Amino acid sequence: MSLDRSDRRHSIWLFFGGFAELLLGRTEASISLLRKSLERNPSYGSAQLFLAAALSTVGRDREAREAAARFRGLYPQHRTRAFEQLWLSRSGSASYRAQIHPAFDKIRGLGLLN
Repeated sequence: MSLDRSDRRHSIWLFFGGFAELLLGRTEASISLLRKSLERNPSYGSAQLFLAAALSTVGRDREAREAAARFRGLYPQHRTRAFEQLWLSRSGSASYRAQIHPAFDKIRGLGLLN
């Protein structure tokens, strides 16, 4: 598959790579992939939220707050309970839930989950 850097659809592949890296604890790799996803599709909300969580995880709080502010600017009516349920519904695995809950905690810490 040839990746056209201008094709926004490829942001999905990069997002899921970054999401997986975040869940596996490889946060710097996650940040890199999530940023690449957002380069192709700046309005990808899930990528913005998980990037904010990843940045917060490694103590890059200013960048995390900036990512959170960009998300809030694009999605002021966002209902975060639905976001959590969407991602929790993907798997009932205890391991998956243990991996994703810290990301939700980081997102909540940035004031994004209500």
